[in-house]
Amino acid sequence: MDIFDPINHSQALLEQLSVAINSNNESETKTIISSLTSDLEQIKTNTSTLQQQITLLSKNQSTTIKQTPIIIAKPELKSGCYIFSGEKGFFCPRCYDNHGNKVATSRLNSKQRICPACRSSLK
Repeated sequence: MDIFDPINHSQALLEQLSVAINSNNESETKTIISSLTSDLEQIKTNTSTLQQQITLLSKNQSTTIKQTPIIIAKPELKSGCYIFSGEKGFFCPRCYDNHGNKVATSRLNSKQRICPACRSSLK
């Protein structure tokens, strides 16, 4: 369904109508007005159908969004760092809590880790 075809045709009919009115051709004017009325009804029908489709899609989308649960994996805390399931390494809790960034920490010595981004020392 192309809504623009009847609109373009209606514009062409309006131009013909203007010429017919200027030339005082009454029968041609009536024919053009009849065609224009038909095109405008087609535009109205197409617009109504599109509006119904948009409403239906909107309802389906909102239902889908409501049905999809958002699962946020909570990290575990070990040795002062976060551990995420499915990922290797120890991550800086400060960077994750403040900015949502998962920054892997590096070992400073056997008891201490350091974050390369925020330079916080973790035990």
